[in-house]
Amino acid sequence: MPVHPGNRSDDPAPPAQIHGRDTLRDRLAGLVERAQHEILVFAPRYERALFDTPQLAEALAHFVTRHRQNRARLLVEDAEQLTRDNERLMEVTRKFSDFIEFRQVAEEHRGRREIFAVVDRTGFLHQEDIGAAAAIVHLAAKSKAAALAERFEALWTHGTPLTGRLGVGR
Repeated sequence: MPVHPGNRSDDPAPPAQIHGRDTLRDRLAGLVERAQHEILVFAPRYERALFDTPQLAEALAHFVTRHRQNRARLLVEDAEQLTRDNERLMEVTRKFSDFIEFRQVAEEHRGRREIFAVVDRTGFLHQEDIGAAAAIVHLAAKSKAAALAERFEALWTHGTPLTGRLGVGR
């Protein structure tokens, strides 16, 4: 029997396959609620229905106020769409700009059709195709979370900081 990359010996629980926009939205907010130290998010577009919800804004605000060392880093392709369609997310970002950072993905990395979020390098949500309302969520998957975090770091390194362009100061 093949081993799923998110279900190795360090990953005691099986991943959850989720379906539907509402479930995806709720599980994303739930993942952010569980974060203790770090949140990494990659999305080509930050869709209002997923990212501009009261639940996600509240979870993100609670996360950054819990500890001075907590950080959230988010990558996006379309900065204009991000600011135009995500009022709640931008409000939290402006309020907590020392703890929440955005970067725009470098030109050579644009066109990806996935969304992923990693918390504390142990849990993740991965929507492999933004056109499908299905994703995998795993709350205790160090190996898969580490692999997604490594991909995130590579994209982050080549990205352009958006702090001033989002109307927030740093």
